[in-house]
Amino acid sequence: MSTQLRLVYQGSPLMPQFDLPQVIGSIKQDLSPTFEHAAAIASTISPLMIAHTQLLRLNPDVLSLHQLEAANLVSLTHGFNYPIATILASAVCRKAPSRAERLELYEQLVVTTQDFTKLRIQEHISTNLYATCNLLKLDPSGALVFRYLQDYPFSQEEFFLTGLEIAAMIFFGLSLELAKDLGDDSWLNTPYDPTIL
Repeated sequence: MSTQLRLVYQGSPLMPQFDLPQVIGSIKQDLSPTFEHAAAIASTISPLMIAHTQLLRLNPDVLSLHQLEAANLVSLTHGFNYPIATILASAVCRKAPSRAERLELYEQLVVTTQDFTKLRIQEHISTNLYATCNLLKLDPSGALVFRYLQDYPFSQEEFFLTGLEIAAMIFFGLSLELAKDLGDDSWLNTPYDPTIL
C-alpha cells in the first residue's frame, strides 16, 4: 500500500458505518454448532461495503474531495469481500472430507457473474481453498486466514488492499465485541503450533 497517503483513518469516508448492537445481534442469530463465529461474522458483514460504496456514489462532493473514482470503489469492494468470501467458503468447505469434495462444494457455492474480476477472485479462492480451510481449522478466529491473504493477496492494487485492511479492522473489531457480549473468547484464543505451518 502507498506510504504517501493513508486511505483508512478515523472518520475516513471509506469506512462503512453501522449500528454495533444490531450487527452483534445479527451475528448471534447466525451462530450455531455448524456455523461458527468467524463464518457468522463474515456472513453478517459481507454486504456492508457494497451498501457503503453505493451511498458514496450518491455523494459526488465526497468523491470529488477525496479524488475517488467509480473504479476505486469497485476495487475497494472487491478487496473488502475477498477475505470475507474466503472465510465463508473455508468455513463451509472445510467440513468436506477430501480436497476434491471441497472444490466441488465450493463450485456449488459460487455465484454466477459476468464481472471478470469477481470470476478471477473466485478462482483465486478456489486455488487457495485447501490452505485456507486448514488455517481456519488451526485458528477458528480467522486471523491466520487474514494473515495468509495479506501475505499472498489477489491484487497489489492500492484500493483492493485498502478494502482488505478495512475488512480486517471491522472483522476483528466485531470479533472482540462478540466475545465480550458472549462472555467467551475461547474461539479467539485457540492455541496452535506455528511450527506446523
